[in-house]
Amino acid sequence: MKNIVIKNVDEKLFSLIEIESKKKGISKNKFLKEVLENYFLDSSLKLIDEKYQNLVKENLKVINENTKILKILLGE
Repeated sequence: MKNIVIKNVDEKLFSLIEIESKKKGISKNKFLKEVLENYFLDSSLKLIDEKYQNLVKENLKVINENTKILKILLGE
């Protein structure tokens, strides 16, 4: 595992981190690791969701085009 050192943290921010970590009953280190993990997980999920939405749009285009062709073939 690697270590990260964050310097010159604003006192108010430090206090907020301390308060939140105490609320959760975990260390500041563990709290900040969770924050970072959630940030990157959230980013990954957004990317996956965007790809899924694009896939759905493309599939709908293909389905609609196939439906048009089937109607032509069936004489509708």
